[in-house]
Amino acid sequence: MNDWRFGRIWAPRAYGRNVGDVWLGEGSDVQAMLDKDGEGLQLVHEVIERDGRPEEAVYVTKDPDLIARARAGTVLYWEQKRSEN
Repeated sequence: MNDWRFGRIWAPRAYGRNVGDVWLGEGSDVQAMLDKDGEGLQLVHEVIERDGRPEEAVYVTKDPDLIARARAGTVLYWEQKRSEN
């Protein structure tokens, strides 16, 4: 399959290890602190490409589209984690 983001062949790996994979930090201590603030911020993990390699980036956002995409990715992420055990 071609990876449209980088114009090269893409070999899928476990969810959470591919550039573009995104999920929420639900249940984390950081998300709990954000929830206490009550501003609607969500902790997001996203695999980005850095120096030609996948790297996990962690940040906060209020962007509803990104949060929806990350929420869908969270299901995939935890399914993957359960299958590894």
